[in-house]
Amino acid sequence: MSATEAQIRAAKKWNKSRDSITIRIEKETGQAIRAAAAASGQTVTAYILDAIQNGGGASLPVDYEAIQAHIAVTGESFEAFLNRAVKDTIGRDNQLIQMGLKPNP
Repeated sequence: MSATEAQIRAAKKWNKSRDSITIRIEKETGQAIRAAAAASGQTVTAYILDAIQNGGGASLPVDYEAIQAHIAVTGESFEAFLNRAVKDTIGRDNQLIQMGLKPNP
């Protein structure tokens, strides 16, 4: 479905009222920021703006340095490590649930 002329004009008008800031960061850092934003239920933009407005120091909900050191040893990518960690954690949690126990929050 194509956009109507009115939709195109509205989008152009909206874009003109906005500023665009581009930063270049390592891919792993970008992935960590995206994961942190998703974990907090926010868009990346909202997550970054929230971090800036609340003290300027966004802390990622992961030990990024420990992950970097670990993947340097294993040779896997950040994404592969994260996917493996999530899969392993879900598996352990499911085992606990089957045993009638509650996984740690």
